[in-house]
Amino acid sequence: MSSHNYEVFTFDATRWDSEEAFHQDIAPALDFPDYYGANVPAFGDSLRNAVADGYIFRPDAAGVVIVMTGYDSFVKVDAQLAWEIIEELAQRARAAMLCGNRLLCLLQSDDPDISFPPVGATAVTWDNAEWFQHDRTRST
Repeated sequence: MSSHNYEVFTFDATRWDSEEAFHQDIAPALDFPDYYGANVPAFGDSLRNAVADGYIFRPDAAGVVIVMTGYDSFVKVDAQLAWEIIEELAQRARAAMLCGNRLLCLLQSDDPDISFPPVGATAVTWDNAEWFQHDRTRST
């Protein structure tokens, strides 16, 4: 995505052993304000403002990509919270489009059985290369 002029923020979700750890990692990287509330609604509000005001976008950027690696580790810590975070990201991505901005979120998992309830009334799916279960577990 960087080669296509996207601003990419990468986070290692294996380090998130609590909601507090998530917020401590995300807030400074996305330049959230000092008064950031460190909860899911505050995450959504701050992300909305960052996208609407465009301050996390470089002026020449095609958009922003938030990459979360090892997300299955965070799901094991708190599956409900992990889902709420991607729900907020989905809502903010849709809102970004209304402002003419692109916000994408890519989740990486080492768990071939990971699944989520629908996000924004849309099913959470695997990429095409891993659509079938047997494609997720093959050795490379």
